Amino acid sequence: TQQMAMDGTIDFRQHVVEVDPNGVALLEMSCPAMNMNIALAGQQMQMIWKDGQLSMALNGQAQPAQGQDLSQLPFFGKPLKVRMNAQGKMLDSPDLSALEGLAGNMDFSSLLKTGESQLPDHSVGVGDTWSVTMEMPIPGSEKGLETKTYYKLVGFESLAGQRLARIQMKSTAAADGLTFENPAQGGQTNVDKLIQDAQGTLWYNVDKGQLYKHDLTMTMQQEMSINTANGPQNVSMDMNMEMKMRLK
Repeated sequence: TQQMAMDGTIDFRQHVVEVDPNGVALLEMSCPAMNMNIALAGQQMQMIWKDGQLSMALNGQAQPAQGQDLSQLPFFGKPLKVRMNAQGKMLDSPDLSALEGLAGNMDFSSLLKTGESQLPDHSVGVGDTWSVTMEMPIPGSEKGLETKTYYKLVGFESLAGQRLARIQMKSTAAADGLTFENPAQGGQTNVDKLIQDAQGTLWYNVDKGQLYKHDLTMTMQQEMSINTANGPQNVSMDMNMEMKMRLK
């Protein structure tokens, strides 16, 4: 069994291109910079994406950046375009299969979903709660990952001269018995356990109807077995991610 540890920073940006009369916004999502550190099998790997260039290092020694050109991949070189309704729900599911295995086992679909914080479709008061259930597709698997997120309107506050609604959120997801094809490893991957939890706070500008800032902490535990040309490998992974989103 191999233990994988991963940490780093990702510059995740969203740009509103246009909003139609029904309140549906066209967004462009991109990642102009990333710095990921991965520890696996006694090796320390680093991957840096900055200014359109990819650099890699193994145990502190520079390595050639093999594989696909990130400048040609969605999200990195080419902004993803998705539609989002007035409640904050994504109406499109962009194809991110080209990013599989790019940064260890980083799930870029989950990363994009962190920007999807849904407002209620009815009036709420301080102390009221609402919940949203969604299924996140897993590339190569017929079964998705069901996530349920709970929201609570905590209250209102003034910050930087703006009237903001403060909303707490907490989500949880769990799955087991998932099987999907893994072309990069030349076989199947079996997920024996996957637990993902997230919690955070959102501040919405009440007068402008836009997100002011969002702080989020997400943890994920995963145990899986990968069938490779050299035989099966068992991998367990713990991932902690902190996100701070600010309106610019």
